[in-house]
Amino acid sequence: MVSKEELKIKGVIDMDGAVSCLEDLVSAFKQGMVILEGEGRSLSLKPGPAVEIKIKAKSKKEKETLEIELSWPHDGELKPVPPEFKISSLGAAGKTENEVVEICECVIMTPAASAPPIVVDKKK
Repeated sequence: MVSKEELKIKGVIDMDGAVSCLEDLVSAFKQGMVILEGEGRSLSLKPGPAVEIKIKAKSKKEKETLEIELSWPHDGELKPVPPEFKISSLGAAGKTENEVVEICECVIMTPAASAPPIVVDKKK
């Protein structure tokens, strides 16, 4: 059994910094190893062949929140649960605020280890 290790990072950064962090996370996932360093410690995570994804978006009067949680069991076994969703941006690429520019349309699969990995269809 693996002992519990946890590393929480919290702070305020500008938008470019947030985008850079997300790009670094994507790159690490593609390489199959995520190493978080902060508070004088580091934690290494090795994503499995299938990943459970939970996305929560919330808009309140005082602030907006986007939470993304990715998890996987150590044994790599997950049952198929295909959520369908779209991620888009308003006002991007010279469009007016009323036009939605679709950045990616995603169908995320969380298959058993013997099935194909996550499929993401990016549209530009």
